[in-house]
Amino acid sequence: MNNSGFDVMLPAAAIAGVMIAAMVVRSRALSRPAWVNTRAGRWLAGRGPAYLSDKDSPPHFLLVTDLDCTLTMDNHTLTKHATEISSVVDAGTAEFNKRWEAMKARRDKNCVLCYSTGRSMDIFEVLVSEQRARTESVFPDGPLLLPDVLITADGTSIHWLEEDGKLAYDVEWESILKTGWNVEQVRQVFMENPEVAKYGVDLQVINRLEGFRVSAVIEGEEASRIAEESIRRAINECKSRIDAHVFTCTHTGGGSKEKPQFWLVATSKSGGKGQALDYVRKRISADADNVLVAGDSGNDSPMFDFAARNGVRGVVVGNAKPELFNYAKQFGVHIFAEQYCAQAITYALDKLRF
Repeated sequence: MNNSGFDVMLPAAAIAGVMIAAMVVRSRALSRPAWVNTRAGRWLAGRGPAYLSDKDSPPHFLLVTDLDCTLTMDNHTLTKHATEISSVVDAGTAEFNKRWEAMKARRDKNCVLCYSTGRSMDIFEVLVSEQRARTESVFPDGPLLLPDVLITADGTSIHWLEEDGKLAYDVEWESILKTGWNVEQVRQVFMENPEVAKYGVDLQVINRLEGFRVSAVIEGEEASRIAEESIRRAINECKSRIDAHVFTCTHTGGGSKEKPQFWLVATSKSGGKGQALDYVRKRISADADNVLVAGDSGNDSPMFDFAARNGVRGVVVGNAKPELFNYAKQFGVHIFAEQYCAQAITYALDKLRF
């Protein structure tokens, strides 16, 4: 990986004299007493992570939000929308950032910001750099905020912001994911599956070096359902028992209206965005009433399982895919916003009086 940096501007909300922190990639961490340019740009923490508080501090509020088509959009996805949508999306992120900073300033709750994305760490960095370059001159408050917690690769990797500005890899979560999982066997199942070979359009992603996730891109909604069932069946028939979570979700950055594409994904059974949310909640002792999740597509569905998540509520953004809309609707408790992306999150924060 190229570690050369991007010289980017501070968001306008940054205040002189606050603690400076570096965004750090993968499980490696760097900490320097001045601005550090990483591939993801320059980051300003503002203060130590909110989840590191003493027993006398006010209760935590935890926001767990997807990134693509929820908090923001990447440039490629924006090209699929009308030109004015770009301004709507970026203005919405800037509005959310200011709302979040105002919540933190009130100090009646320790506000913990968690990004939960299907992107791997490398591709997360690309999004951050790209979104910052697009927004900083037009919407100075628009660049993505530094999260307290970062969940990547569909819940199969977790990093925590530490006091010194490092994003530290969670080895305890990794040990949990190892139970009942064999990535090489699952990768072999994908490579040998006839339905994946028949309908797959981006099969090289099967060989991505990820320890707890294997995926492929399938063209066509019906084809994705066929391939999903075939993969699930093949994994269940493996001689050595493999506990896997298999699902499909819309590939928001791929395909077209005429030829939609879908991610076909298998993760460790202990993984997924829902399980990762539970783990983070437990670690910071966040009650369900003080948690809000946000998403737009099928890989976010586990976060919206009201029963499995013990009463956690969510907001489905106005541009959400039917796969999440229909899933979340069955619980009768979530917010279905009309607004796009981050504007929907701000709307939900206001509606729930956070």
